[in-house]
Amino acid sequence: MKNLRDEWINFYNSLGYVTLKSAPLIHPLFPMSFNMSAGLVQLDPLIRGKKKVELLKQCVVQKCFRYFDLEKVGDDTHLSFFEMAGAFEIGKFNDKETIENIYIFLTKTLNINPEKLYITTFKKDTIFGKTITLNSHLEEYLISLVGKRLIIGTQETNFWKQGGGAVFMDNMRLCGPSIEFFYDLGKKDCTNQNCNPFCSCGRFIEISNTLLIKYYIDHNQAPEVKELINPATEVVIGVERLSQVVEEEDNIFQTNGFVSLAGKLGQSLVNKDARIILDHLKSLCFILSEEKIYPGKSGRNRIIRTLIRNILSSFYILNISLEEYLPVLIDNVIELYVDQYPEIKNAKKNVLGIVIEHKEIFDKTIEKAKRKINEYLDKNHIEKITEKDKEYFKLHFGLSPKLTDCFFKEYIT
Repeated sequence: MKNLRDEWINFYNSLGYVTLKSAPLIHPLFPMSFNMSAGLVQLDPLIRGKKKVELLKQCVVQKCFRYFDLEKVGDDTHLSFFEMAGAFEIGKFNDKETIENIYIFLTKTLNINPEKLYITTFKKDTIFGKTITLNSHLEEYLISLVGKRLIIGTQETNFWKQGGGAVFMDNMRLCGPSIEFFYDLGKKDCTNQNCNPFCSCGRFIEISNTLLIKYYIDHNQAPEVKELINPATEVVIGVERLSQVVEEEDNIFQTNGFVSLAGKLGQSLVNKDARIILDHLKSLCFILSEEKIYPGKSGRNRIIRTLIRNILSSFYILNISLEEYLPVLIDNVIELYVDQYPEIKNAKKNVLGIVIEHKEIFDKTIEKAKRKINEYLDKNHIEKITEKDKEYFKLHFGLSPKLTDCFFKEYIT
């Protein structure tokens, strides 16, 4: 993973790109939660600005956290914390050259088999009354790269629109065509005869995305698409996903970074709960190294509580000691990332203190749940509860669904 970061920066430095430092996860543009892209946040004011930028070329390896996929973490591809490497041009640029650069990086620098690459692209659509068409010369170039493996998407799949989570006073939302590179993992269990990157079977993994940010949506009155004074391109890769491809592993949790952490846990990373512990703990280490945030019921506090509760639930389900393993795992997360992100060295005290403190509340909830169930069994002169009873108890204990299912297993008839 370290080499992949270095390869990215060295490649784009050789093309004249200046290296940016990773932006913080806790960013003033996002006051209620954590939602970082791969550096676009740092450059956003320039792109939406009224002063013309002739040409600016920058690259970055950005730490990222996404809370809206937490329920998916533990499958083969989803993470809450991940690294995203990005390269950006603002002002005068060449669409074809932008795609050519990332293609060379993937196939020449990383030696990825070009025959396993698919590309999806936006071609033409009308958006808020404006007809937008992909440059025909760029489309021809994409066909020259992958032939029939070029898949034409729709506005929903391949036209990027800036989300509404950031705080912008000008009511501008950046937008533009999206061109994505996918890698064919070669899985054969899909029944779809026309299986392609838009299929949900898991055969294809997205490894790179290029945004051609030439427009913005003006929301001051009726939404209207307008052209930017400073158009830009954003090329990004997911470091962990690309590591999976380069290392030729079946899933993201078998890559070197996760395997080195899992050895200390003593659990196979086939196990979903072991995956959740490592992923969520990395998120906590990065977030709490920037600011001490306690678990709560809203905004960032709620997200911290969800991460901690999921970790505690997974330790409970695996029946392993949090007090024994948590300090060791934190040390190893810090060791893995401190060279790239020196600020993480301050994480241990905050993470240990907040998680252990919340575990006391969690343990009391568990004990209360056991007591209430046994009282219910005694009162009704029964030895087991029904599925209907279980749903009632779920609502009253505030436990995660997976922990509730594990916890009630011995009580269900």
